[in-house]
Amino acid sequence: MKNIIFPSILFGILLLGGCSFGPNHNDQAERGNASEDIETMKPSHTPEGDNDGQSTGILDGVQKVLLTIKETEQMMERSAQTKTVNEFGSRLEEEWDTIEKTVEKRFPEDYISIEKSLYPLIAEMKKTTPDLAKVKNFSEQTKAKLEQFKGKVEK
Repeated sequence: MKNIIFPSILFGILLLGGCSFGPNHNDQAERGNASEDIETMKPSHTPEGDNDGQSTGILDGVQKVLLTIKETEQMMERSAQTKTVNEFGSRLEEEWDTIEKTVEKRFPEDYISIEKSLYPLIAEMKKTTPDLAKVKNFSEQTKAKLEQFKGKVEK
């Protein structure tokens, strides 16, 4: 009896394995349609050459980061609960992430300068017990750098 069960199970496994790993012509057709869909999704106006559009996006992003920093400072003046500071740190990081690559690409020196105070600010804000003096210091430095950068981009 054992001689029949083992080969039967092995045959079943090989049969099922062969069905799921073989080339599927439907998948290849779908992949071809997906690439056609991607082609039709490409915008007719690419933002690469549109520096004004990028500048506007950067300005909006910088404004959001500045607003988050200012809200953090106001929150710390009222009551600095660790959970709230952590949440603002995550929010600040998300806001910066939306413009980070563009700033790094178009303004590499400003990017490096801003991140020298921004990353320590975010790191301090996300600690389990943030040092509020450090948060205040880093937020003032970052805010000043962002204001200066904003002026540069607006020109």
